[in-house]
Amino acid sequence: MKKIKSKNLENGISPFLLLNTAIASQTMSEEKYRKQAATFLAHETDSKFEERFEKLLTTKRFKNLITSNALTIENFGSNAFLAGPLTNNRMWSIYLHLISKNGKKISDFSEYRDKIEREIIIGNFSNANNLIEEFKDIFGESVWYVRTKMLILISEEKTEELEEFCNNSKDRAGESLARFIFHCCQLIIGSDDPSLHLKTLISRSAIEFKEAKLLETASFLELVFTPFPIKGNYDYSNSLSRLQGFPVIDQYCFILSILRLSLAEFKATNIKTIPNIDAIFKTLNDNITDPTLKQMFNNYFDISEKNTCSLGLILIDNYTSGHYDKTIKIYFDNVEKIKNPLAYINLIAKSYAYLGEIPDFPISKGILKKTIIQLALIYKIDPLWTQAEEQIITTAIKYHSLTYGSHIQLALYKALPNKYEENNPKLAAYISIATDPNVTPLTYTMADKKSNKMSLNMNEKIEDIPKYRIIKEKIAEFDINTDCEYFFESFKNSTPLIKDYIELISEKYLSIGKEEELILLAAPLLVSDPNRHVCFPLFKMINIIEDRSICSISAVIVAFFYNRYTSPHKDYVLNESFEGFLHSMKIKKPSDLLSTIKKLNDLEVLFFKDICVSEIMDFLSCFKNTRELHAERIRILDLLLEKQALNSETRMIEVEEIIQRVIVEAGASDFNGSKIYVDGTAIKKKHSDEMISLSTLYRQAKDSGEERFTIISDEFNSVGMVQAYASGNKNTTIVKMFNLLCDAFKFDEKYGLDKNLSAEIRHGFFSNLMHARLEERKLVTEVDDNGKYKQNSYWREANSLVRDEIWTMIEADLQKFTSSFNKLIADAEEWMKIAISSDQPNRAFSYVFQKTEFDQLKNFVDITTDHEKISDYILKIIWVITEESLKKIRDSLNGPFRDNVDKLFEKLESDIKITKKTLALKELMAEIGYARNEIKEDITIAAEWFKRTEITEVKAGTLDNVLSIAISSFEQVKGGAFAIEKKAPFNLPLLFIQSNAVKPFIISIINILDNCYRHSGLGHATRVEISGIPHYNGAKIIIKNNLSQEKFNLLTPDFLSGIKEKILNADSGNLITTEGGSGLVKAHNAISSFGSSSTVTISLDNLQFCAEITYEP
Repeated sequence: MKKIKSKNLENGISPFLLLNTAIASQTMSEEKYRKQAATFLAHETDSKFEERFEKLLTTKRFKNLITSNALTIENFGSNAFLAGPLTNNRMWSIYLHLISKNGKKISDFSEYRDKIEREIIIGNFSNANNLIEEFKDIFGESVWYVRTKMLILISEEKTEELEEFCNNSKDRAGESLARFIFHCCQLIIGSDDPSLHLKTLISRSAIEFKEAKLLETASFLELVFTPFPIKGNYDYSNSLSRLQGFPVIDQYCFILSILRLSLAEFKATNIKTIPNIDAIFKTLNDNITDPTLKQMFNNYFDISEKNTCSLGLILIDNYTSGHYDKTIKIYFDNVEKIKNPLAYINLIAKSYAYLGEIPDFPISKGILKKTIIQLALIYKIDPLWTQAEEQIITTAIKYHSLTYGSHIQLALYKALPNKYEENNPKLAAYISIATDPNVTPLTYTMADKKSNKMSLNMNEKIEDIPKYRIIKEKIAEFDINTDCEYFFESFKNSTPLIKDYIELISEKYLSIGKEEELILLAAPLLVSDPNRHVCFPLFKMINIIEDRSICSISAVIVAFFYNRYTSPHKDYVLNESFEGFLHSMKIKKPSDLLSTIKKLNDLEVLFFKDICVSEIMDFLSCFKNTRELHAERIRILDLLLEKQALNSETRMIEVEEIIQRVIVEAGASDFNGSKIYVDGTAIKKKHSDEMISLSTLYRQAKDSGEERFTIISDEFNSVGMVQAYASGNKNTTIVKMFNLLCDAFKFDEKYGLDKNLSAEIRHGFFSNLMHARLEERKLVTEVDDNGKYKQNSYWREANSLVRDEIWTMIEADLQKFTSSFNKLIADAEEWMKIAISSDQPNRAFSYVFQKTEFDQLKNFVDITTDHEKISDYILKIIWVITEESLKKIRDSLNGPFRDNVDKLFEKLESDIKITKKTLALKELMAEIGYARNEIKEDITIAAEWFKRTEITEVKAGTLDNVLSIAISSFEQVKGGAFAIEKKAPFNLPLLFIQSNAVKPFIISIINILDNCYRHSGLGHATRVEISGIPHYNGAKIIIKNNLSQEKFNLLTPDFLSGIKEKILNADSGNLITTEGGSGLVKAHNAISSFGSSSTVTISLDNLQFCAEITYEP
């Protein structure tokens, strides 16, 4: 860091002498005194600093500058004494001196800290509250005090007292950083969805601080609120300078956190992130008595300590011997005697999972009960395991400030050893070991991978030990040359937890070089229960597939599960393995393979049903256009239906989705008008599993007094997604449902609004349209590589007789005009963005989940169990918000934007008239006038873009045109030209079909055509005739197709009557493979939406099957 010379140093006067001289220090102004203090702290030589710093601390005025002495919130951050350019070494020197000087106070604090945090963990909140108030009386206030008090109040469900305490603390903090810290604490601790606030407030604020080069503040926020590594990897070293604004107790706590993280990284990587960490540990250990610090000191200097918790050893012994009920009883009977109960929660949770049920708990409050229940759900791979994982992360975020809080995220890593990348569990283990030697052997194994796993107590009688634990012990001892398949099968059949089997065989196969066998093993297990994906090391398996270019169907399925459930960032591996598999089968299209398979196995069903979809097949080079792609997917669906691997209703739902897209591609939608489209159907499908899980969770949640709202002060109303944050299981689940679909609606990479706004409007159409007239009329100037506007030489060259100095001034006018015009464009494009935080008021798209909308959604979810209907309802709410935003943009474009553009043209005309003086320059002035009028029309066009386009939105048109679209769409869906004749003379070309009827009409026609070719017995050779006659205000459309003799013989009068009855009853489930199948039902349902007079009927006409549509508008 570049050193800044002090003026006093240059004059030979030491800042220390000025500060230490009674007369000089007392007569200096406050501003000058602070400046001298900052200079001293920054520039005093290392050899003299500590002695002189200590001496100055004995003076009242200097001591008052140091916030570490603050005892009340009002004094937090009042003295920014580290304003000068201090090095990290100097900051460490200052903090170590202040902490050491308060060694007795810190030692006493650590004793209180351990007592209070322990009471919180085991659920003795009344004791914790008494202790925290006693603590305040002795030590004064601190961030640690405020944060811990909040934890106690929320745990006691004292929401009104919590709100009062939070507001009081924020008010007293004034405008200091402490106020923001307290506000964030309130949001995170008081909410049942702290991840939301961590993301929307902390993480985004940190990003903005980093962009503004305020690394110290960004680093400090991450240190205070972000659990490492479960919520990201951060460099906390920059946070040192921000610690000075808080009392010495907080400085010690924050420094302990920094040292702990640095220690864990050093143990994991052998890299020292703090160069003088040895001396720091020694100084602190010499002056402070704190068991946590002592353990960190011993850990750093490799001073080994055995597990001194005898109860912990007993728990481990009983668990490894399979005495699960006994393990549970010992734990809860002695929970208050165990130094760190969180260290053993995985043993208890898995004991419950082995026993198969979770009985009533001996303790009813605190984080132990809920975390153990959630871990047990994960071990059992319960359908709600993802929600359990989320709840544990929630707990880890809330209790991040506790000394043993790191054990919560560690518990999740233990329960899900294969879900997260390997380095994170390793760091989490080292972080926990850093402050607690009394951990299970698994924690040490996660940290250093040495052979330190639990082993059976062979003093036990062998018959008392469960069979699967003995087999597991034997498998662990096998080497690469041992054939252990028999033992794996025995373990699988005897263990109560399939998760154990999958994790054991995965670890063993990878260790003995059977990676490809693991992929073969995984595929059927994943297909039989998709939740099992969490048991497999998919991170490693996807790399194996990529590195070895494995192209089996099993590899494709594993890649599919990785892409769907773990990460989409390696979708190229799925695409390449998919294409490679088809190539290995010597085929180009999946349907070619499907048509050769007589009976599908489970792997093949999933492959064709879920993997051979348009998004993945689009990667194949054999499809020249979307028409062929759609046709291939329809053919796959037809073959799956034919082979009874898919039901008719499921097929028709997807076919309708494809048809809707094809209608658009066939020219049925007006893309010159509205451009705002979000594929809600795709979003619903993509997040279906999560919505099912949340819906199930909502049904199972208790409806109790826990359901509540805490209102945030007006100052912070727009922070986050809700104006009031919801608490309680049901309320939180409602908010999660909304946030899940709202985030996807806004930001989904393929289907979301931002992609549409960015690709269709902001990054192309809008700017191009606005500039088009000006460029055509030669009125704008270009920008050079340095961001400066070039001269517009067109008019100079066209009017060479005019003096150069006049053209120079006119070109300057055009440059100024262009710059101002581009600024208006940029401002308008800012309106067209989605707000992600409250400090982006100019963005029109702002999604705040209002209390009224929350109540409406909650009432709907209470009476609806269908997750798709819930998703539709949420999307409806989101569209209402979106359409309000779209109107705001239209009004802004047609109002202020249009006016400002017109004023710019008026100003340009005025400026050039002044510049040209008596010169005519008629062509230039005319072009300005033309552009001024034309751009008003362009603005009107652009404003119309900001209307919702639904894929089902079709233009009104004549019957003849609608029939043409239906035939074209059908041929695109089926992938080819068909013998479909509109029989002449067709005397209804001018019958007008309203826009709301066009899509149902087209759907009806397509379904009937589909029925013609699927059930004629003639396949592609079927001939179809379409004719029509007037009928009252509408028409009758007759669609006939020829039949094979075999099909004709089936269509007896009784058989036709049965089909007619089924069509009218809309019982599509009974019409799968017979003539007149579910397509006719769909056609009838679509056309009858216009009223009871609009129907579909069927009959026989010679050797032709006849479907008649009666359309009455």
